Amino acid sequence: MGINTDLFKIQNKNLNLINKYGNNFKYIIFVGAVIKEKGIWELVEAMKIVVKENSNIKLLVIGDGNSKEKLIQYAKVDNLQNNIEFLGFISNKSLPEYYSIASLLVLPSYSEGFGLVVAEAMACGVKPIVSNLPTFRDFVTTETGVFLDSINPVDIANNILKLIECEPNNLEMEKIRKIIVEKYSWMTVINNYNKIYKN
Repeated sequence: MGINTDLFKIQNKNLNLINKYGNNFKYIIFVGAVIKEKGIWELVEAMKIVVKENSNIKLLVIGDGNSKEKLIQYAKVDNLQNNIEFLGFISNKSLPEYYSIASLLVLPSYSEGFGLVVAEAMACGVKPIVSNLPTFRDFVTTETGVFLDSINPVDIANNILKLIECEPNNLEMEKIRKIIVEKYSWMTVINNYNKIYKN
């Protein structure tokens, strides 16, 4: 797998998106299939806890899946519609604009093949909160992200509330990005394939 690190890069916050979704919020983002296996139910449950502590945090859910409509209704019942928005499909080309406004990416998956969206977010300087899976340990470290002790709403909420108050500065964002550029930029992937063929 590789990342287009020319597309996915650190950039200024997209003010149009901030104005669209509310300029009084700090944003966390989920990107992926909206299905049970991605831990999306636990993340929405966690938002109930988060909002009680800090109502100025909003979750943007990017993606579609068989849990989406049920989760939309669930959010309404629990009066979370002001703090969770289900955006559906967003093109890959537009994703960096959403990462630009994100304080955190949260992906509490039960399983992942690679975790491409986590790598893309990190290439944009966004710190991830992820489940403790081997695939994530290939490129997320305790310095560049956070591993959940378990996939449950309380653990997810506690990490969101803790990290949202200490967003990375420019140097830290560059550090988060650096590991992805070094391991998964297309140039790195091409060079690795060349070595394989030559051997």
